[in-house]
Amino acid sequence: MQNKLVKLKKAAILAAILGIVFGSGGFFVVPKEAQAATNTARIENPEKSVKYFGSGWEVINGGGYSGGNLKRSKTAGDYVTYSFKGTFVKWVSTINPYQGKSDVYLDGVLKKDDLDLYSGSTQNQVIVYTASGLSNALHTIKVVATGTRNASALNYWTSIDAFDVYHAETVSMSANTTSIQAGQAVTFTASTADNLNDTITYSWKFGDGATLVQTANPGSVSATHTYGSGGSFTAVLTATCSRGLGETKSVVINVASPPQPPQPPGGGGGSGGTSGGGKKTTTNNTPEQASIASDSELPPVLTGEAKILLSEVEIDGKTYTPEEFEASKVEVGKKIIFRGTAAPSTALLVNILKEESGERIYIFNIVSDDVGNWEYALDQPLEFGKYSIEISQTGSFQEAPESIFVTFEIVAKGEGKIAKKSGGIGAFIVAGLIFLGKLILVLLVLAGVAFGGIIGWRRLEGKLAGFASRNEIIEITVSKEKANADGKDEILVSATYSHLDKKGNKTPVPGTALTLSASGAGAHLVPKGTVTDTKGEVQAVLSSRVEGEKLISATIEEGDVSGHKVVEFLKPENHKQDLDTEYDS
Repeated sequence: MQNKLVKLKKAAILAAILGIVFGSGGFFVVPKEAQAATNTARIENPEKSVKYFGSGWEVINGGGYSGGNLKRSKTAGDYVTYSFKGTFVKWVSTINPYQGKSDVYLDGVLKKDDLDLYSGSTQNQVIVYTASGLSNALHTIKVVATGTRNASALNYWTSIDAFDVYHAETVSMSANTTSIQAGQAVTFTASTADNLNDTITYSWKFGDGATLVQTANPGSVSATHTYGSGGSFTAVLTATCSRGLGETKSVVINVASPPQPPQPPGGGGGSGGTSGGGKKTTTNNTPEQASIASDSELPPVLTGEAKILLSEVEIDGKTYTPEEFEASKVEVGKKIIFRGTAAPSTALLVNILKEESGERIYIFNIVSDDVGNWEYALDQPLEFGKYSIEISQTGSFQEAPESIFVTFEIVAKGEGKIAKKSGGIGAFIVAGLIFLGKLILVLLVLAGVAFGGIIGWRRLEGKLAGFASRNEIIEITVSKEKANADGKDEILVSATYSHLDKKGNKTPVPGTALTLSASGAGAHLVPKGTVTDTKGEVQAVLSSRVEGEKLISATIEEGDVSGHKVVEFLKPENHKQDLDTEYDS
């Protein structure tokens, strides 16, 4: 192992020397072997943690790029950010004759001004910027396209292939007891930490042939297992993140064999016994053996009044009954706590499933306390959509008589709705106030008709209609308002659907069918989607081979809300050369 590390270090040093002697601007490529010698994770372009801002970014595919593609922009002011927790970060790019200059910021401080990625020859997967020796805390790297180049460069591109960052994972394992009688259960707990918050796969091997696999975010998970026979068993946990970094822990469980039943007179001739000093095991489960084990040695069985019950659901400090919570709409980011009862000290399995596909999102283990109360806090991030939570008994060879099954939906902020029931004198007062308000409104309308006539009524009606229509809006933005009518020069169109509150604040509305269209001779519009994303946005690309103005329209499927924007396509300039067709491999 030491010889291999020495070779890897030599390879890294040799790569650095070659980069300085033969490279451009001191850039060099670190071999993958040398990268693997440290806890380095490569963050590719498609990962959600890499965020792009600006309208000029485009994807270029190629086998020489890390992950098979990179993103680039030559629009001044376009930028990309990546936030991470660790001690170093590296920007991986490509250098060639078409690259321009970029600015690099770390935690908001400019570190590299006009970093020039121009090179007379092409090299891919090159580390062009490194920040090391950082505190093991949260940091953000930001790369900005300046739209400038040196005199020898043929274009202005800023290219993002990947980021390399420090990656570390810690794993610990414990058991609530290491000495039990056969037929009793052991609860194992695993605690993990991952600085990139990667999904962890927990692979349990309990030492007696039984296994269990769980998938969850870093944190704490539990697994309960019942040992049916005596012996010494090594329980092994292997925790592996989605990038392949893993660690193995183990603990030894000593299981005492159950006491032997008394032998009948005459010594062991019966069909249920053994001869010659042989022993019985609990795997036969003869009536005599079953009568020896006390009830306290077996996992609790949920029967009668001991069945699993859901008592209440808490959302941001407010409690609801299960009936009120069923099929409710919960705003994204809210913490949900479920509480209920079961048999004392019972291991329970929690499953979070996507309602439409039935896909299991999270699996957790919880245990009720010594009086049967249990609590589960759903603090994992969930995307928009409908979900169901199922809670049932686990860790027992006996079948649980029933389980809890509740459905709910995660929606955008401001769209939450839970059927909280009111009662008593409070409900009576609220109903009375609503009735009184309606009565006053009717009297005002009648008074308006009486004193203002039909014209006054129509004015009032128009004001009410105008007020009702001001609570939503569609805005259209374009990457540019003028383009060449050559069929190649494209305009990126973005339509955003938002709700307005009384103060005029906008809240984007996701999941709404929105149609983009364009009119005018030769208008060619290609939608990139038909349903608003999490930003309330739908995009399309517009081009034309015919000169003149084009009208872009956006409408929602239900309702009369629409937005409009006019752009113009001009006669192409014959002398203009297309600089976007340079070397892309």
